[in-house]
Amino acid sequence: MLLDRVMIEVPKGGRVLEAGCGLAFLSKLLSDAGYDVTAGDIDDDVLAAAERLGLQAPNVSYRKADLFALADGHAGRDYDAIIHSGVLEHFEDDQIVLAFEQQRAITRKVVFKIPNIRTTMTPAHFGNERFLSNQKWVALAQAGGFGHVAVYGGDSLPHWTQLLPSVLHQYPRAGQKEKRQRLFETLSSWRQFVSRHSIFVCS
Repeated sequence: MLLDRVMIEVPKGGRVLEAGCGLAFLSKLLSDAGYDVTAGDIDDDVLAAAERLGLQAPNVSYRKADLFALADGHAGRDYDAIIHSGVLEHFEDDQIVLAFEQQRAITRKVVFKIPNIRTTMTPAHFGNERFLSNQKWVALAQAGGFGHVAVYGGDSLPHWTQLLPSVLHQYPRAGQKEKRQRLFETLSSWRQFVSRHSIFVCS
């Protein structure tokens, strides 16, 4: 759902930075979809592993990127969007605000996904995640300088939602663009109230 949201928000062929890319799977998918992607991470070893795995992704470049100093070395808004998934929830409020300020300096739009307040800590987590409300994330993005923050539902639905009409679980399939987008928007609207992940678009 994050991938589709990026493709709705950013024109095809746009310049995208994935900050905190890890092994850069999202970067590779966006590259395949026709975007000019930079995969950035602070960890040299992780970045090297991502580059090795991404040999078949010609539209992805790799660079060391510090989320709290992204604007260093940039003269202006170099990217059409900055994206990330499962990154910001590992930091404190003041660090998150700084990260937003740095992103805003080099792009007009940030699209990201995080686990929200409905998530429960499990052994699969790192242990330092902060599961905040959507309202809190909106406030942090606004404190970082973004004037408009839209919230959409993500994945990871509770089991009881399987009792809802099956049409609400039918993920949009490739086809007519307008019909696909309408269905995607419908899914995002109701999912934001029940899903354990949220997607934010800051502009």
